[in-house]
Amino acid sequence: MPRGYRYFLSRQISLCFEESLINRCAIICCLCKTRFPAAGRKDPTRWGFAVFIRKKGKGQLINKQKIKDTFYLLRDIYTVLYISFFAVLFFIPILNALGRITTFLYLAIAGLGAALLFLSVFVQRAAFLSMPNFILSLFAGAALLSTAVNFRYEPISNIKEICWMCIMFFIIQYVDTTRPKERLMYVLRLVTNVFIMIWFVGALWSFCQFVVGYGAWIYTPYNDTEIHRVGFVEERLFGVFGDPNYAAIGSLFAIVFAVFNMTGEKVGKALKALYIVTIVFEYIYLVLSGSRAALISMAVAVFFIVFFLTLKNRHVRGRKTVVRIIVSVVMATVLAAAAVLISKLLTDLLAYLPSLYGSICKLFGVNTGQNAPVNLHRTDISEGKDASNNRFKIWMDSLKVWKTSPLVGVTPRGYLAYTLENLGNLYIVQKGYIIHNAYISVLLFTGIIGTVLAAAWIVYTAWIIVSYLFKYNLSNKEEYNTVLLFSALIVAEAVSSAALSQMFFSHMVTDALFWLTVGYTFYFIRCSKLQDQPAVMAEKAPANAIEGN
Repeated sequence: MPRGYRYFLSRQISLCFEESLINRCAIICCLCKTRFPAAGRKDPTRWGFAVFIRKKGKGQLINKQKIKDTFYLLRDIYTVLYISFFAVLFFIPILNALGRITTFLYLAIAGLGAALLFLSVFVQRAAFLSMPNFILSLFAGAALLSTAVNFRYEPISNIKEICWMCIMFFIIQYVDTTRPKERLMYVLRLVTNVFIMIWFVGALWSFCQFVVGYGAWIYTPYNDTEIHRVGFVEERLFGVFGDPNYAAIGSLFAIVFAVFNMTGEKVGKALKALYIVTIVFEYIYLVLSGSRAALISMAVAVFFIVFFLTLKNRHVRGRKTVVRIIVSVVMATVLAAAAVLISKLLTDLLAYLPSLYGSICKLFGVNTGQNAPVNLHRTDISEGKDASNNRFKIWMDSLKVWKTSPLVGVTPRGYLAYTLENLGNLYIVQKGYIIHNAYISVLLFTGIIGTVLAAAWIVYTAWIIVSYLFKYNLSNKEEYNTVLLFSALIVAEAVSSAALSQMFFSHMVTDALFWLTVGYTFYFIRCSKLQDQPAVMAEKAPANAIEGN
């Protein structure tokens, strides 16, 4: 091989390991298209596309920061599009109106997310190297291992689900701490406001259906086997949402996001009033949904917030640690119980709204048939019936299936086919049920390996958040309150996941919001620690030195 050729080739290969993705692609193009210089040339790199890259900007390589900024801009846009799309897609009337168009939109969101996920490997390597994200990377690897071992059971569906999960982990969740705080706060408030507006429309629409007494079972126009309940059906308000349980969790997110945005700077009176109206209607929907998981999650969130607010209160802060904790627990318990009690009382009052509407319509000569209060107490979980609504049967069957492959599990989307082939026609196969428990789902889908990794991430996250909330000295109340509100949402979803399939192997709008709050919670905790470093150094300095300044 001629000397000039060897030199040229070695130079380009070395550049591939040094440069960003765009530069690497350009260098590869050079290797493929450029004619190589003759032997003996002093500067073989002066030919071809590679020289364009190197001479752009007077010999400077393309600015890596600009590439990162462009990537982050695309990621911010994608986050807004993702949450907007899946929030609107949760509305059954809109889903039916769009029909098959939703398939193309779905593929577009998936394709863009996959492209950003691929680019993130080159642009934001830190997203995969930090401790919590490294654990999540290993967890995704455990899911891939389960898919590989059980490859004949829905391999394509499994890979798709893992890709969706990685988009949650590394595109929606990850927040680069080097980015300006003003930009990140703008994106956060934009995303949360978009979701608040969309979900408020859904809650208001659903409330109107409840008042007028509308309820129906409808099929999707492109799938005659898929049926949806809309409006007020089976003593529950489904409304325009596909599932009242997940919709109620979404309402809880909307309530907390409204409180978060309401406490921000430069929020006018009109906007605050809109946030208050949003909170009211979201709370009403949560109550009328009949979702026990959402009600318990709300109580846990209230307990969490009140506990730490009381703990950091100036009247309690100066007392002994034991006294502070006891007082905080008592206050949090009382207010959480009050929230549940108010919900029950509100349920009894709201039951009269359809009959009141019917009475008003009679004055105008219209008979709605609503002459008595509606029943808001669910008969499917009444005395003599399964209080878990068949969840216990599903969980027991899931554990039976897991025992056949305890180490690596039976894949996220192939478990029904696996069960039918290996264990016969169990209850979960007959009904085609999802697991309705995020933690049992992880155990079933990824085995002991994935469960240990998921537990490690949960423990690590809980430790970081609780340590911050206990130890932080309130030097920045705004950041502390933000972390507290978002942590309450994280805890609420973790609690509701004991009865719902979410968090890990799900990509609904509530899952995206969960991972978004996780990412920003880590970001604010990191920012607070960086801001407090000078204060910590000052505390360690001699007293006379401080006085001298």
